[in-house]
Amino acid sequence: MNWIRNQYSKFSVLPQKQRVLLVSFSVGVIVLTLSDKFYFSGKLLGALNTFEIIAAGVGLSALMIFAGVAVMRALFHVAAGLSLLIFLAQSYCEIPSRTSSGNSALQLLLAMGLLYIVFDFGSILYSGLKEYFVAGFKPKDPVWSIIFIGILFLMVVFFVWAVFQVVSPIFRSLCVY
Repeated sequence: MNWIRNQYSKFSVLPQKQRVLLVSFSVGVIVLTLSDKFYFSGKLLGALNTFEIIAAGVGLSALMIFAGVAVMRALFHVAAGLSLLIFLAQSYCEIPSRTSSGNSALQLLLAMGLLYIVFDFGSILYSGLKEYFVAGFKPKDPVWSIIFIGILFLMVVFFVWAVFQVVSPIFRSLCVY
């Protein structure tokens, strides 16, 4: 009984309109389940499972779009610095008279520039994700928060890995590495 009271106290925090929608949805699912069991021999629940899979796909697609937007926003922010580094390195590699001190200077320039770009990219990406959590979706249940953050993290890692796969051959083809 205490569990029911505890759940009701959480439920009463919602505004009236949301409570009505939640109760209506719950009653609709119960009516659908009972009518399926007694009248439709389980065919409606198969359709409900299909709906759940589609809803999960839409939710994951929304997370993927958000992760892609966050990564691309951070990438656009650091693209000028990255393009400048690549341009300088490729221009140096085209010069016929290279020296060992020039190679060392270019390696140092690339290392420091890439460290700055990676740090800037990470801070922009972190602020974009933080902005989304402050203004957007905040699950109240900590388990769902962990699942949500985990899925979002995996998708961000996927997009960053894709960017790395595109940029790394350019750096490997430079004359100083």
